[in-house]
Amino acid sequence: MKILKPIGSFLIAFVFFMAAMLLGGLVTNVLGDINVFIRFTLGVLVQIAVCTYGIFLAGKLERLSLQDYGIKWQKKDFPKLLLGLVIGIAVFLIVCAPLYLTGAYSLDSGDYAIGDVVLDFILFIAVGFTEEFLCRGFLLHRFLRFGPFKALAFAAAIFSLLHLANPGVTVLSLVNIFLAGIFIGSTMFATNSIYTAVGVHITWNWVQGAIMGIPVSGSKGSGYFITRIVGDNAVITGGAFGAEGSIYCTIFLTIFSLLLLGYAKKSNKLQHFQPII
Repeated sequence: MKILKPIGSFLIAFVFFMAAMLLGGLVTNVLGDINVFIRFTLGVLVQIAVCTYGIFLAGKLERLSLQDYGIKWQKKDFPKLLLGLVIGIAVFLIVCAPLYLTGAYSLDSGDYAIGDVVLDFILFIAVGFTEEFLCRGFLLHRFLRFGPFKALAFAAAIFSLLHLANPGVTVLSLVNIFLAGIFIGSTMFATNSIYTAVGVHITWNWVQGAIMGIPVSGSKGSGYFITRIVGDNAVITGGAFGAEGSIYCTIFLTIFSLLLLGYAKKSNKLQHFQPII
């Protein structure tokens, strides 16, 4: 019967994760008469709080704390969060550079004002925190009994499956989402902070959607610019899924992940990631 507690723990974490997304959106919509920046911020805070509380309850079932899942805040985490924000922007632009330079993508003016760009950043804060707390926090740390590399892969696999129903999804795009999970987790291993991973996740989505106007994991939207697909090879362009479905994404995420994991191993950063049970 020992299996019941882990199963219950997983169920609690996932149910609260789903509830967090629903409640965050509900709060934003219900408070329609309030200033848009305030209600979006409140929706984000509710989403993060509900998701975190679910992980807290899941841990209680097995006598684990949020800290056991790497979810803790220290002063030294703030610069690591900022580092993650920078990495997310830089790596996504590197992924897209060949697509623009070879003419597979073209860039036009979009219809987003600065206020819209800021609002999207607020929304992606919610996505970054909740998905990372679940995947690189709760899940990865639960899998550490198999070793850090297998834990990283298992958590990334579930992260990829969470995108299975996204518009325009392909086998290659799912592989790339898996690699994105590996890459994001690698930044956490290299800095010993989940907040680096959170930062990467936030700006990866933000620069992709709100700035460049590229579909975020298949979800189309507007942006400060609009990226138009010129090439007809979906393996190159990513097709309807966006740049995350491109072979360039596969190549660069693999390279950066290997570099980060190599650094984490060589510098003994992985010693901070030990089995919690």
